[in-house]
Amino acid sequence: MELKRAWVLNSDRSYVHMVVGKVQSGKTGEIIRLCEYLLSKEIKPVVIVRNRKCDVEQFVGRFPCEGVRGRVQTMYDMLDAKGRFIGSLNNKVPLVVMGNKSQLLKAHELLMSTGVEYTVIKDEGDMHYQSKSRDEKPTECKLNLLEEGSNNVYSFTATVASLVRNQPESGSYKIYDMSLSTNYYGVDHFKHVPIRSRVTYDFDSHSLMDKDDIDKVYNEGLKSPKAWGIHNTSRMRFVQYAISDYIQENFPQYVVMTYNGTGTLVHVPQETGGHKTITFEGGVPISRVLTLFKNYKYLTVITGDLANRGISFVSDDYSVHCDFQYYRCLNGHPHGEQLLQACRLSGVYRDTTAPTLKFYCEPETWELIQKHYDYSNQNENSYQIYKELEKSETVCRPKLN
Repeated sequence: MELKRAWVLNSDRSYVHMVVGKVQSGKTGEIIRLCEYLLSKEIKPVVIVRNRKCDVEQFVGRFPCEGVRGRVQTMYDMLDAKGRFIGSLNNKVPLVVMGNKSQLLKAHELLMSTGVEYTVIKDEGDMHYQSKSRDEKPTECKLNLLEEGSNNVYSFTATVASLVRNQPESGSYKIYDMSLSTNYYGVDHFKHVPIRSRVTYDFDSHSLMDKDDIDKVYNEGLKSPKAWGIHNTSRMRFVQYAISDYIQENFPQYVVMTYNGTGTLVHVPQETGGHKTITFEGGVPISRVLTLFKNYKYLTVITGDLANRGISFVSDDYSVHCDFQYYRCLNGHPHGEQLLQACRLSGVYRDTTAPTLKFYCEPETWELIQKHYDYSNQNENSYQIYKELEKSETVCRPKLN
């Protein structure tokens, strides 16, 4: 199905359009095109992102300088430290709102006071779905207020199971599949490399690292002309910093970054030995940081939850991508969506030759990723499988043995 058919606004108020695209397949670009379409109809786009400032910054950084004058209003820029409004709403640009109850409520108050016609667009829509108990959850309740006032609602996601499963029976919706470009590389292009080391070094009872596996991954990288990696580990920052120290000491050729809620720490190899540390605050998108270091052959980004979905680990001009990802699932009962979304190697590659994408994870994790990838390859009509299953856990929450 051609995605452009989704841009026809339905006459039913709050009509839900679910737009499904593969992980890193260009959903943000389609959201931008939808914003431009809505503005041409004098409808204000209200883009809801995850409750992470880095998502806001990434979206703002992606917005073009032409078409809608390259300006985006963000909800946190329109509020002072006490939550009072500063400035006025500009109906010629999109409004970006973080998915928390405070910003959702403030956005609703602002839009209602101006009486502007608006459309809600949810990035990573399955993070904002409305469960059957939505009236009992403050954030979902505020989101429901916004959606009720919206002429249409668009939910963009790569993992649609929870959206379909929890869509109210009385609601009207349609599912659209994004067509993929010929140079998109997904899970089916990955070369899985099993990590089997079960020897875990602990610090204060927190999982730290599998030393044998890490040595294997980074030694293999040094055999290649270029090796850029994403290293998923615990959300505990001291764990990330400990791994960073280990790689700097044992693999000094690598630029080593730690990327978490405090920002990005970059440790750059020096000719005289050791590393120089450069600090970037949390508001600087990781793609911008990667662009500054794109001439280095060996680089790794050590991160936790921020790499589970949404964030693109690629230079701003898309000329340099990551080649490998080390993913250790620390959750014994992961969501299928979580595993699939964490495959940050997926993406549209502009390289002249097909890249070799190595994905390091335990065999059990890889089996579940492939299984859920198959579930996500449904055509429009067969998405009803999620409605028909007696227990959505068989799709949404596979168990890791």
